[in-house]
Amino acid sequence: MTMLAQGLAILLMVQSTDFTVLRALDGSDLLSEGIDAQAINLPKGVNAESFAEQVVQAEHLKAWDDGPIRQNESPEPLGYKALSEGNGRSIVVYYSREGNGPSVVCRLRTKGARGMSAARYRALRWCAGQVGVGLPTSPPPPVGSIRPSVRHGAKIE
Repeated sequence: MTMLAQGLAILLMVQSTDFTVLRALDGSDLLSEGIDAQAINLPKGVNAESFAEQVVQAEHLKAWDDGPIRQNESPEPLGYKALSEGNGRSIVVYYSREGNGPSVVCRLRTKGARGMSAARYRALRWCAGQVGVGLPTSPPPPVGSIRPSVRHGAKIE
């Protein structure tokens, strides 16, 4: 198959959103929060990062800030491509940055903005496991600003 034919085949597959789903995570907690997680087979000859972006594009979401697809900028083994609409609907496609990782990506869809709930973290851990990356049993604590303690009469600058 020529490169042009391969590219066309991938483009048609992405446009039709007919991906080969290998496994799906289920549970009433996911259902009640509108979370859908699926491991998707990586087509031959396509790298995981490029395919993850194609899967995100196939969702046809419009970013809430009209921005581009977001990605993991830190050099961690778990890469992702993501897009969120203003109504809270989002897609994140996880992939392994390791060259010898499984030949899958994991698509995590959400229907509403709920933050990092227990169900969402369970789905994230499952997705990471599908692409060969381990995550801790519990999520790290949220990051927030630390306000200085204010004592009676203390000056705040």
